[in-house]
Amino acid sequence: MSNNGNGSIDIGGIQGLNALLLGASQAPSGSKPLISPKSSMILAGGATNLTVLGAAGHNLTHVEANEVVAATLVFDKSGSMWSHDDALIDGQNGIMDDLEKDRNSDQYLVCQWDFNDSVHNRHSYVPLDKVERLSKANYKPSGGTALHYAWKEAVAAAVAYQQQAENG
Repeated sequence: MSNNGNGSIDIGGIQGLNALLLGASQAPSGSKPLISPKSSMILAGGATNLTVLGAAGHNLTHVEANEVVAATLVFDKSGSMWSHDDALIDGQNGIMDDLEKDRNSDQYLVCQWDFNDSVHNRHSYVPLDKVERLSKANYKPSGGTALHYAWKEAVAAAVAYQQQAENG
């Protein structure tokens, strides 16, 4: 894991991600592991370049807050959402508005994913002012539904991001 110079973390590709996910199950004596050894094996075994992209977020040393809340948002962008696109766009933007109004808004880092036939990482963990807001121009439902794959990628990336934060 290293700082790539632009405020983001480079977690070392799939090998680095797998090492982070496997390390998440190994807690120091007397502390609880982040995830179970079995769960870390499942997540690490399925790591992809897409998971690496999602986990390589904003470098936590660039955050001035004492604590950080890493939020992962996953949106259905399949064809079945075409009649619900306004509600989803309004919902995502409402979440962002509420987070920005929070007195601790500097503590939030947000990662966004969407899925239809495949899974897309819209962006890795970034501060609220860098979060991509949804609009009719950038949210266009189409295709099938890769729900389980999307959640696996998002959860694996979130666990890896948490693990690299704990590792410093």
